[in-house]
Amino acid sequence: MFKRARKRKIVVLLLMTLIAFMLWISMSSKGISALAWQRTSAACNAADQFLQQERNKYTTAFPKVGERRVSINGSGSGFSSSSGGEGDVDLQEEYASYNEKDPEEPNYEFRIAGRVGYVVNISRYPVIEIYHSIDPEARELATRMLEALGDNYSAKIVSTTLSKNTTLNAKASDDGKWIIGLSKYAPLIIAVSALCIATILVWSHAEYTTRKRFNALGSRCRTCGCDLTNAPDNRCLECGTLN
Repeated sequence: MFKRARKRKIVVLLLMTLIAFMLWISMSSKGISALAWQRTSAACNAADQFLQQERNKYTTAFPKVGERRVSINGSGSGFSSSSGGEGDVDLQEEYASYNEKDPEEPNYEFRIAGRVGYVVNISRYPVIEIYHSIDPEARELATRMLEALGDNYSAKIVSTTLSKNTTLNAKASDDGKWIIGLSKYAPLIIAVSALCIATILVWSHAEYTTRKRFNALGSRCRTCGCDLTNAPDNRCLECGTLN
């Protein structure tokens, strides 16, 4: 009896530990999941801020005659708590040439100057993956991005052949997959563990109540209630139950 009770206590303690761990994983602001999301989000925000600062460097005014400049013509970004974040910008070169017919209205030429993007996969230790096209202007911007984010964030250039039609999608890293999985199934695991604990407690209480009731009857069989005074090894002579 005492061995069974000890085993049940151990199981209850293990289940309570599991519940506490799952609560910490899924709900704590300092848990593994929250830490991964915070770090991933911070890395994405840093990359977005850098690209926004690059955009703000250029005015809306057209370049002067003979001047060439590269500006950010379009951008996009996104973030998901189950995968991470990504963003990209399109570069455009602008050139102004002399207009012989109307010197006050120069000729403006535009060309696509490349594309730069980033991906941050959700992880406890996120990395800013930088992508850029083969254009010199895109390579220059990606290099500046690497230098700006390298000190405070893990950043690296992973592709130098980013095309216009390539879709950048973040995904959970290897450690991020099990973090998301634990967070997803944490409520179910907690509910099942709590149900098991409740079952064990009810079972233990019922066993204690039954034994207490039979002890009040004296030395009797717990199954049929027969007198066990002369029974060898407390085995009931009527039903054969080992008490």
